Amino acid sequence: MFKKIGKLLNSLKYQIDKNINETIYKNKVFLQSKWSFFEYNILRWSQRHNYYTLLTAVLACLLVINLICWKVELTPLVIKFFPHWTKLNDWQGGFLSGQLTIVGVVYPLVIGLIGVLFQNKSAKKTLFPIYQMYSGFMFAGLSGLFLSIFIITGYFFSATMDASTYLAICVTTALWLMFNVLLTSWFFTSTLLMLDENKRDRLVVRFTIHELCETDIRNRIHDLLLQNSVYNQALANPDNEILKVSTYKLSDDKFNEITKYSEEEIYASNVYFSIINTVIRYHIIKFKILLSISDKAWVKWLVSKKGFSWMCVASSVKRELVVQPVWTNKSKARLIIIRYSGFDIGWISKILLKASFRTKRADQEHDSSLTTMMLGFVGSANDAIREKNVGEFKNAIKNIVRWHVEIASALSFLNDNRKEDNWLLLPTASFFSRSYLDEILTEYYRLAKASVELIPENIEFYDEIIYLHKRIFLKRERMVEREGFSLIQGSYFTWSLLMEWRSYSSMSSDLRIANKYEDVLFDFVGSWESWLDYIEPRTTRLNDIQKSLPLFISHLEFTAHTVISALRFNNIEAAGWGIDMLNNWYEKLSIRDHGQGLEEYRWHSELVTHDMLLKNSGEKIWITALNDSEFHLQPAFNIAMNNASFDLRVITACYVLLKPDLNGNEQIKQYIQALLSCTSIHPTGALGGRVKSVSNASCIIGAYIRHRDYSNYGEGTYGAWLSKVLDSFGKVNEQRRVSGRIYSGWGRNDPHSMNRAYVEIAVSLSNNQWQLAKKWYDIIFSEAFRHQDKESFVRDLQEWIRLSEDIEEPILTNKDNLTTNVSNFKNSIQQVIDRINQQQNEIVAEAEIDEELLTRFGLTCSQAIYGDEKDPEFPINLFNSVSFNGSTDENSLFKINRQKYSKERIAKNIDTNRAINEEDCLKESTKANVKVNILRRVLWYKTTDEKVYASAENNILDLAELAKDINNPVLFSGNMDLDRFLREARYRQELADKFDISFNDGYGRNYICHLGDIIVFSIRFSDVNFNLLTTKDLFESVAFGKVTDRQFVEVKYEASENDENVGVLSLNYWMNIKLVEGLPCIKTEVKNKSEE
Repeated sequence: MFKKIGKLLNSLKYQIDKNINETIYKNKVFLQSKWSFFEYNILRWSQRHNYYTLLTAVLACLLVINLICWKVELTPLVIKFFPHWTKLNDWQGGFLSGQLTIVGVVYPLVIGLIGVLFQNKSAKKTLFPIYQMYSGFMFAGLSGLFLSIFIITGYFFSATMDASTYLAICVTTALWLMFNVLLTSWFFTSTLLMLDENKRDRLVVRFTIHELCETDIRNRIHDLLLQNSVYNQALANPDNEILKVSTYKLSDDKFNEITKYSEEEIYASNVYFSIINTVIRYHIIKFKILLSISDKAWVKWLVSKKGFSWMCVASSVKRELVVQPVWTNKSKARLIIIRYSGFDIGWISKILLKASFRTKRADQEHDSSLTTMMLGFVGSANDAIREKNVGEFKNAIKNIVRWHVEIASALSFLNDNRKEDNWLLLPTASFFSRSYLDEILTEYYRLAKASVELIPENIEFYDEIIYLHKRIFLKRERMVEREGFSLIQGSYFTWSLLMEWRSYSSMSSDLRIANKYEDVLFDFVGSWESWLDYIEPRTTRLNDIQKSLPLFISHLEFTAHTVISALRFNNIEAAGWGIDMLNNWYEKLSIRDHGQGLEEYRWHSELVTHDMLLKNSGEKIWITALNDSEFHLQPAFNIAMNNASFDLRVITACYVLLKPDLNGNEQIKQYIQALLSCTSIHPTGALGGRVKSVSNASCIIGAYIRHRDYSNYGEGTYGAWLSKVLDSFGKVNEQRRVSGRIYSGWGRNDPHSMNRAYVEIAVSLSNNQWQLAKKWYDIIFSEAFRHQDKESFVRDLQEWIRLSEDIEEPILTNKDNLTTNVSNFKNSIQQVIDRINQQQNEIVAEAEIDEELLTRFGLTCSQAIYGDEKDPEFPINLFNSVSFNGSTDENSLFKINRQKYSKERIAKNIDTNRAINEEDCLKESTKANVKVNILRRVLWYKTTDEKVYASAENNILDLAELAKDINNPVLFSGNMDLDRFLREARYRQELADKFDISFNDGYGRNYICHLGDIIVFSIRFSDVNFNLLTTKDLFESVAFGKVTDRQFVEVKYEASENDENVGVLSLNYWMNIKLVEGLPCIKTEVKNKSEE
């Protein structure tokens, strides 16, 4: 019944229950570990021990009353089966002493023993509450005390009743004592369970899953659903312009409130969204109706009457309703459930809104959550570290793996998209929200930090930690991608912790520390490189590329991070191992198969990137890359991973090269060259496979082309991924929330920002002039590169030439060879530029003019003539008659010519880097030209009088007199002094009052003010410093020639005789202006004495 009501009213509780029922309650792991009937009830009794103890006492009293009421019927049975029933009354003293012994002696001793055993445990704050609830000793103890009181009370009542009646009390106490003995038995059983570490650990997991996870998840879902109810469409928000509905507002200024008062803190436990939505829709409909009739005379008349003020609704007022329950103690303790502004909500709506919220007292007693329970998970490991007990630590790590896997498995589910998801990833509703998984991994990080500190004494602690995340990864089934990423990241953090520890232990003269550091370094390298087989074994590789590919890429990213973080701590030795791991990454990953190498040559293999592996092979990007060959997943995977690892080696080398204060460090220089050439810093003697390397300057140019990813934009592209990796280099260790240390990078966040490094590497490889490899020309001239992409590439190469000239202190090149190398580099780059430009010019020369684009230009420019709004703009709006059917003869033709206009910008089927606002610029040019030509005709009009004034003030005073004889006077001001004086009146009221200056709206941008009845417009010409006072009647008509429907501007392109790829873009329009002759037109000037 309640469920149906919740569904009907779309309640918050219904949505929470729906989420839980469809996820956790369908999880087999969750159901397999559920409580037994007795365990479940013990936990419920322990949670509300006062309530259930009182209920037990009431039940005992009711049993006594029932036995007395049925005394007549029960007497024959008692006599038959218990002939010596009077002896039952003698047991009360034994019951009392036994119960008091249990409560007063046994329970305190056992609980005290547990307290002593737990006092040195790191997880004692977690374990003891679990013991309290699972053993039920609070309920058992209170039940025993109440039984003792019941027995004593019975003694007193025995003096007022006969023996047979007193027997009812004795029977009840016997049954109650049996129940208490059963509770005591459970108490001893659970105590022994808590003393067994393995069973205790299992209990902690079960308790976490069934008592904390579900409750905590419900609380988080409650907060998130309430906060995102508009986004999730639980709250209606049909018209933001009429009434904005939101669920988050920091400021409470100028808001009215709907509140619920309470002396104790309360919160919104349930919300009926359907009721709120009904109120919202009612008010929106009401406001729409009122706004539609607000300009009616009868409505204004009604509003002025008493009782109809609610009909007054202004369109300019911003109305907002904020559904955000907030507890506050300001002025008076209350729960603010609704805030609103800009309208009156009405008393009926207030009642409905209040009724839509159900509140409960905020319970502070049980504040345990899944987050706090993490202390219980790692408590044993922390104890082992404190006691330096390696055996216990290994056992604790095994338990942590088991705990994590079981909890994660119990909280996994399929989301609405039928994809794997997990409640461990559920964030909080706070601003700096973190998921359960983040908090769990933070505990692992703390554990890792503690184990690193023990390296000088025993490296086995650290060895266990570096395998922790992999063990969890291996045992997890149905893992979410983000889980895998977080575990790989957590494993990488053990490297950064090792680097941090070594940074302050490197000064130690103890050789044992150096030897142990070297040992753990080797252990980490071996552990890290084996991650690839944990992500997906070689035997099953490519079986589920959708799942494994993002994890492989994440591992590659963090492998590159090992180099940067080591250098960040100035750990040169570790950086060498990081470089070896990065160089060997592809060899550790790749899938070898005979006959697959030909695809590298048949395809445009340099275009194959890992993001393409998740796309359909029929997409355009694959069609270009395959180069008319067949698609095969295995070689595509190998090529993509080879390109990815090569690119990360190159950008890592560039990033290291840009490290400040690098000059003179030969070892770093060796590392950069090792990254580029893919040679080992610590050779193993094994034969390596065929791995890509930078052997000449053409290779670095080719790498840069792929890094820039010219033809792709937005998130999810290859270039965006490289930029993200570079950006993360500058934030190495930023996510370590425990130590709080943040290390900044050296200011590079995308490949383009590292151009100086690319150039220096290419210059160092330019001992002779070189040519770009044919495969790259094939790619550049293929469909993979648009016209504008080639232009962008050429601009980058031109910047490279400029950067090469700025190299003064080279790191990779000998200074003696620098000049020669730079010259070879510039000449070689220029050859590449020339070849691309030649091909570009040939394409443009052969291309046709896009007449549709020119027509579109013409239509856009035509808007400058007829305007976007109802009325034309100044000065067209001055004419008495404006027509758009004028002649198109040569006499009325006006031209706007744009010289040296590139043909590629208007060529058909050529995507060029055209300015985004080019059409707007052409439109503005047309508008300005029309205005200039009209005003020029006015300025050429024959004047009827000319006057000169010593000041702008004198000119204004005389203008008022001159305008008296002119109908519809209008002043065109070209004098700066007069303009300034009139505009100043806007801010100086005394000037406006003195000269009768006023300011009205709706006259356009050239409007200055009204000077009495004179409308004053500004005209800005460099050669005009005078004013014209005339009449608006002067403007008889203006007629524009029509090209086509709504097109009054014709755009043409004429190629240059010298260069067919450059010409003149001509904007042609026809305008016939007619001015009435013989009307007054007075020219006034302001000249000071110095000008005279």
